[in-house]
Amino acid sequence: MDLFDLCPEHGTSSNRAGAANAGNRQTRSSSALVASAKESVRALAMAPAPDDAILCMAEAVVLMAALDQIDHALAVRMERVQRARQAGQRPAEQ
Repeated sequence: MDLFDLCPEHGTSSNRAGAANAGNRQTRSSSALVASAKESVRALAMAPAPDDAILCMAEAVVLMAALDQIDHALAVRMERVQRARQAGQRPAEQ
């Protein structure tokens, strides 16, 4: 399983403390995944491309699919930021 296979489902809980703790775990997990993706992408960008053209094409296909998934993850996060702004909330700065 890789980073892009992970898509946590949002469950409901009648226990508010349990729901808050689950939200915190999800946030930490998301942050850890983003940090991991950043490091992986940095390493990939600095690595030389394979000499084999067929392998390059195969990697390109995988990278294009990854880009689509990253675009989706980014869009979800930006939509959440926009909703917070519309509600008068200020997103926390990093």
